Amino acid sequence: MSNDSSGFEFSFVTFATQYLNLFKHLACVMVVFVSAILCTSGENFMLRRVFLLQILLGWFIAITKKLGTGMIESSASATSLFADDLEPITFFVDPNGDDSWSGRHKSPNRDNNDGPLATIEGAKLAVRKLKSQQQINRPITIMLRGGTYFLTKPVLFKPEDSGSIDRPIVYQSYPRERAIISGGKIITGWRQEIVNQHKMWTVKLPQDSTPWQFQQLWVNGNRRSRSRYPSQGYLKVKALDTKKGQSITQGHSRLQYHQQDLSQINVDAFKDAELIVMNRWTNSRLPITKIDPTQQQIYFSKDSVLRLNPRDLYYLENSLGWLDTPGEWYLDRQEAKLYYLPFPEEDIASAEIIAPLIEFLCVFRGDSAQNNYVEHLKFKNLTFSHTDWHLPPNSSSYNQNAQGVRGAVNAIALKNCTWSYCTFAHLGNYALELGEDCQYNRIVNCSLFDLGAGGINIGLKIKRNKPNADSLKNIIARGTSHNQVVGNHLFAGGKFFHSAAAIVVLKSHHNLIARNHIHDYYYTAISVIGKWSFQPTQAYQNLIEHNDIHHIGKLSNGDGPILSELSGVYTTGPQKGTRIRHNKIHDINGIGYGGRGIHLDEGSSYIVAEHNLVFRTSHGGFAQHYGKENLIRYNIFAFGEQAQIFRHKRDLQYAREQNFISFRFENNIVYWQEGEFIIGFSENIQSHAVFEDNIYWKVDRPSFLLGGLSWTEWQQSDRRSLIIDPLFIAPQEDNFQLQPNSPARKLDIGKLS
Repeated sequence: MSNDSSGFEFSFVTFATQYLNLFKHLACVMVVFVSAILCTSGENFMLRRVFLLQILLGWFIAITKKLGTGMIESSASATSLFADDLEPITFFVDPNGDDSWSGRHKSPNRDNNDGPLATIEGAKLAVRKLKSQQQINRPITIMLRGGTYFLTKPVLFKPEDSGSIDRPIVYQSYPRERAIISGGKIITGWRQEIVNQHKMWTVKLPQDSTPWQFQQLWVNGNRRSRSRYPSQGYLKVKALDTKKGQSITQGHSRLQYHQQDLSQINVDAFKDAELIVMNRWTNSRLPITKIDPTQQQIYFSKDSVLRLNPRDLYYLENSLGWLDTPGEWYLDRQEAKLYYLPFPEEDIASAEIIAPLIEFLCVFRGDSAQNNYVEHLKFKNLTFSHTDWHLPPNSSSYNQNAQGVRGAVNAIALKNCTWSYCTFAHLGNYALELGEDCQYNRIVNCSLFDLGAGGINIGLKIKRNKPNADSLKNIIARGTSHNQVVGNHLFAGGKFFHSAAAIVVLKSHHNLIARNHIHDYYYTAISVIGKWSFQPTQAYQNLIEHNDIHHIGKLSNGDGPILSELSGVYTTGPQKGTRIRHNKIHDINGIGYGGRGIHLDEGSSYIVAEHNLVFRTSHGGFAQHYGKENLIRYNIFAFGEQAQIFRHKRDLQYAREQNFISFRFENNIVYWQEGEFIIGFSENIQSHAVFEDNIYWKVDRPSFLLGGLSWTEWQQSDRRSLIIDPLFIAPQEDNFQLQPNSPARKLDIGKLS
């Protein structure tokens, strides 16, 4: 991948086909125009000829411009040159429609025997039927009228529901209306009742064969919290029965609490209650089986994901006895009774209260082994809402990035599909998942917020076992690649699974993550994962650029941090061709350790991080656990609280053993006021790394140590760097532009953008 390339190659076949179509159309038009010119005579002959030629030239320029635009956008979402010019076949869907109708009219006819369809499933089947009856030579558009479409099961798209490159199938909201695809159900029948001396709303839910067990609730479009103790903030683990030699992956089934922490609650009232504990980079949801006030022990029916530590944060959730704060609710599953403590301004008569019934909204299932993909579907201006996610019976949660939580919209073997200007909100899981063998798909200009887990999950689930050569070759040939996540707004995630990330790329290559605005996650913003080692995987050639990332770990409302080992951009494993560039990353905070801007974790190698602005981090702007030949250049790392750079002792260990350069740190500005320059180990931090042409400046401290070395000692291995004020315009106000007389320009750091 070149420095200016997004890593997406335009298909030559598509290019040639489009030009062939262009000249076919041009030839036809030229015949008409030449005939008209030849047949023109009289005194206005010259004027008419010039006029006709001007029209022809204008048409040719316009259509060539359109072709050029398609080339720039790449083959990942390539469409036929003239597809948009064809009048589409249109189906209409309305919540008040009827699936027995044709769907070809936007409203019912006078006889009320034909009109719009009622469901997305009905529209999908109508399109499938039309395709089976005739050859379709035009695009197909399904117009969804405004309103909420409540699903009782996911909409399943198969290869037979596909469009084609010049005849895509588009699902979109009707102009100036908004269609909501919901996996929930409106809860009605509320009455007021005094419970625990509080005036609550209660409702007895209808009983059926499936018990009510939802974990999310929305009132008037706002997420409401399960009853919680404490209502705000967190408690700290006092002690644990950790066994000698207990590994990090061996969790705990009980913990000891501080007596004063639970002195205000009834320790016998914990039916359906959970303890949620945050540890390292995960959180565990642990069903409570017993609270022993004599020993101050809380017992669980499941083990925590990882070994717990004293001082880990936790809170209790989902007991009627803890329902004491407006906006909280409690579901008694055995009694099928729902309790809600309203805010003073909420009116029981007009409130819309929605509980989720299903976990998936739309599911795409192709078969890549048979080269039979779901293809060329477009989703525009739609809202996807109201799902839940339930852990398996033996699981208390998942490891890093909450990887086991699936997407409300999820796909296998999906190609050339697009979500644009869509909203993914009020969900209990990940919003969108492009799983195995998903290629050339685009998520652009969408808004993703109020999510139980993360935003977008791309790629294969991580497996720790080493793949053999044949299986790895097969996965790379067919795997997930060439997807684009561009121009989206992802925020307010990790509401239920706190360890989820906004965007996760798992063992996938040639993906573009660009111009996204990401904030307010408890864990990492962008995570690109290969292996936690030097083993090769299909995670390579990914481009992460021009993203605005902030308030990760500690939210903008002041909550947190509650987890460690988090960052703005996080990687593992060798990733040749991967670039992290032109990103703005700030306000990243971990609770114990690892609140970093750019973190190249275990095995991260051959990665270029350039032209990034990283500031206000708790534990450093740049960190490397261990890796090979990474290039860190033209960046600004500023205002790290504990340190500016982190280098783990294993990085030096592996570099010495195998005699390689772990990273090059060139043409950067490191600017700080508190904390150290670099931390990680006490040995020579310059060994098997290269520091050149940098500017180092500690505000108001012209004399300081670099990695425990004096400037004279440091310069033995870094002769061309300077200790000098880079002269930012207003760094305390987050303006890191260089003044005209900045010395950074003399070191070629003026290339910083």
